[in-house]
Amino acid sequence: MQAVLQRRADATLKRELRAEKESYQHRLRELQDRSREQALRRIAKELVRQRIETQQLALFEDIQQEAEMEVQELEQQVAVLKQDVEHTRQTAD
Repeated sequence: MQAVLQRRADATLKRELRAEKESYQHRLRELQDRSREQALRRIAKELVRQRIETQQLALFEDIQQEAEMEVQELEQQVAVLKQDVEHTRQTAD
């Protein structure tokens, strides 16, 4: 009788250990999945940040080019006005 009870207890213990092991493995997989999801989110956020930064740099380059063109136009206007002033002085003398 005691041997039968001991076998049943051993079998029950094995089942419980197996169930606990499976539960533990399942939980580890869940944690790994969450870690992967978190890594994906982090990478996705970085990607979005990089795209925004790239777009801003492109806009900055466009603005910088426009500003340089405006400076060139102003320099041309100054040159034309200087020529006009010189011409006016020469004709006035």
